[in-house]
Amino acid sequence: MFKHWLRRLRGVFGIGTLWGAVGAGIGAVVSVLMSVSSGNPALSTLLAFCLGAGSLGFVLGSTFAAYVAVLERRRTVDDLTLRRGAGWGALAGGTVVLVGLAFLAGFSGWGAGLSVGYRLLLLASAAGSYAALTAGLAAGTVALAKRAPADLKAARSPDDSHLLGDL
Repeated sequence: MFKHWLRRLRGVFGIGTLWGAVGAGIGAVVSVLMSVSSGNPALSTLLAFCLGAGSLGFVLGSTFAAYVAVLERRRTVDDLTLRRGAGWGALAGGTVVLVGLAFLAGFSGWGAGLSVGYRLLLLASAAGSYAALTAGLAAGTVALAKRAPADLKAARSPDDSHLLGDL
């Protein structure tokens, strides 16, 4: 039982790390574009964008992997469709943004001077954009997992399960 939980955590950490690396790359590109357009290149800006986007990518990827590991635990990678994977990714993106903004509002008074309608519009646009981004990343992750060689997906022994819940 404990061995299965460790495998799940390893899978969640692995997907989170992969998404974190993608996020850091996106952060680096955005930072370079901003530095070039402003004429003020700074290494600190590059590092800040890479660390921030990488950390966010790790959290988003880990949330997606946790959803898949728990909610698709009785299915194999071959049973998981791109559409369902994208749906879990969208759910992960929306959840992380809504929970993050709720904590931000509670601890820092974010949006205190804004009307309720404007705050809801900001929440909906942020949750929608992150849901779309993570849906695309999730579909790509599922597509890559489906392309894995058969010997990586197949169980090596009766005790070695290849179900998604046993990442």
